[in-house]
Amino acid sequence: MKEILLSIIIPIYNLEKYISYCIDSIVSQVNKNVEIILIDDGSKDKSREICNKYCQKYNYIKYFYQENAGVSVARNNGLKKAIGEYILFVDGDDWIIENSIPEIIDKIKKNKEIDIIAGNFVKSKNNKIKNKKVKPITNLVEYDYPQNLIKLFETNNFNPSLWCNIIKRNLFFDNNIFLEENVKYTEDMDCMIQLFLKTKKIDFIEKPFYVYRQNQMSATHSYSLKRVDDTMNFVIKWLKNMKEIKSDELEKYLFNFIQYQYAIVVGLLYTLKKDERKKIMPKIKEKEYLLNNGLGKKGKIIHYIYNIFGFQFIGRLMAIFIKVKSKIGR
Repeated sequence: MKEILLSIIIPIYNLEKYISYCIDSIVSQVNKNVEIILIDDGSKDKSREICNKYCQKYNYIKYFYQENAGVSVARNNGLKKAIGEYILFVDGDDWIIENSIPEIIDKIKKNKEIDIIAGNFVKSKNNKIKNKKVKPITNLVEYDYPQNLIKLFETNNFNPSLWCNIIKRNLFFDNNIFLEENVKYTEDMDCMIQLFLKTKKIDFIEKPFYVYRQNQMSATHSYSLKRVDDTMNFVIKWLKNMKEIKSDELEKYLFNFIQYQYAIVVGLLYTLKKDERKKIMPKIKEKEYLLNNGLGKKGKIIHYIYNIFGFQFIGRLMAIFIKVKSKIGR
């Protein structure tokens, strides 16, 4: 039986417009050590028909259908089906940059003690790729936890998106870490931070390998009470969990990250209708003290504005920032 080093899991829901482009970007560079797992989350369009054609053509592509249950369930089911030593999640409307998979396989072959290969991505809007500068990291693989994770924070290369990291499969199962299936907006960020905190060794791919397609159906453009509540629950959870972190330096960086997520929550709050905002306001105001902490460059700016103009002003300002960022794709 051939050795499967990498399982690429692609959740799909009504993606007939994009899924072929996504799969083609992978099969054009795949080798014998890779399997592709397509998890159809109850699509109503031609996605199933398209996927079955690929399965007939390529024996390393496997297709599974589930009744619509959400992307987290699809990803968890994909994990259970996967047999590769490492996992890469790819959203079905995104794609992988040419010649990236061979580089990932080379990284895996060189050192199987690596728990996570941290990666980089670029964004695409209207099929135009937005290039981004990446701050290089030297000798990251030589550092053990927590210094490896601190290094990612220091160089601004910490990315808690599942699809931007290649993760050892056993890291999920040995630590019983899976996506929360009742969470819609912060499930991958929560899962990825848990995984990072369980790593012993991390490697890094400096050159972006993943293209994130921005479109109007993206969750990035969804302003709902559910999104505010999910993100606020994420903040509350990790404020509690930080007590278990034994490194003061890592705790500082993670607190800075959580503090910024709280500022996002306050901004999202002011994208809601007045009656919705009133429902969740008390829950958010309980953690208002987070705006009084000025850790990190972003945190200091938010802290400064908040101290001068107050909660409502920073909320409305962050709401504008979120909407503008979504529109221009930055």
